[in-house]
Amino acid sequence: MSQPLLSIVMPAFNASDYIKESIDCILRQTLHNIELIIVDDCSTDNTWEIISSIAATDARCRIYRLEENSKSAKYPRDRAVSVSASDLICWIDADDKIPSDYLEMMYSRMTETGADLVCSQMIAFDEHTPLRYQLPKKGFDYNQLISGKEAVILTIGIQWGINLNGSLIKKEIWEATTHYQNKNLIHMNADDFASREMLLKAKLVAFSHTCYYYRVHLQAITKCVSYKLFEMLITDRMVIQLLEKHFGEKSEQVSAEWNVYSYHWFSLMRTYAMKSEQMSEQDRLVALQLLKKHKQNFPLKRIWEHPKLSFGKKILVLLPFDISMTIIKAINR
Repeated sequence: MSQPLLSIVMPAFNASDYIKESIDCILRQTLHNIELIIVDDCSTDNTWEIISSIAATDARCRIYRLEENSKSAKYPRDRAVSVSASDLICWIDADDKIPSDYLEMMYSRMTETGADLVCSQMIAFDEHTPLRYQLPKKGFDYNQLISGKEAVILTIGIQWGINLNGSLIKKEIWEATTHYQNKNLIHMNADDFASREMLLKAKLVAFSHTCYYYRVHLQAITKCVSYKLFEMLITDRMVIQLLEKHFGEKSEQVSAEWNVYSYHWFSLMRTYAMKSEQMSEQDRLVALQLLKKHKQNFPLKRIWEHPKLSFGKKILVLLPFDISMTIIKAINR
């Protein structure tokens, strides 16, 4: 096969229910000169057998398997990028879908604008609801071209204003990110940091009206909680430091991200209070250490000025950690 125009990278872990559908969407694209690189993150179901069967019939599909589970989606993506043959990368997850002309439209948008990164529209769906929400929201101007720094501003807050799933990006930008292929520095929501870093390295960002379909798993909220969920706080802190570097410590962007950080801390305190009994002893210890450590990070002035925190929550930050946890457990019985 000649050098592909695009390399699609797909991490996979126990994705047997949906991965064939996702792969079929990619291999049926109107843009044929592509490669699909799937990295299986040590699945325990029959994901490997499914992708092996498909790879045996289509040379555009290349498959790899990690020696041990990375506990992330980012590291398998990075590994796929490291063996890709194209200078352009598109990332698609193993349970999501794209229309047949998706890659052609994304590639055309990149070539006509000279953008370093192209974002699409995203429709979030589940087994019962064809449209849970969409990004960007209605009325967004898909014809605009903006800087990477302007694009980052659209990602700040609990709900992002643009979609990065399924984006098309120059490989050199992906490889220049801080934690590329370093699984020791990949935490929960690591993509929230890496995506912002990619945007900041992009000189020009464009948008395509084609749609990426993101599958929401309803059962995920009832799964057993592990310490990995609490690592979200590490990523939040990294994002704040990244924004401080590019926008300044006193910027609106940093202030808004501090709000996200504190919102996550309170949510995770509540999660621990309600579900710690489901966790292993080691996971409980790690989770508690993370909650305690990140409580100490909050500047009191920012907490008092937080527009969406109640007076009661602000008081909880001032109290000793053990007392705060006791109160939260009592409230959530």
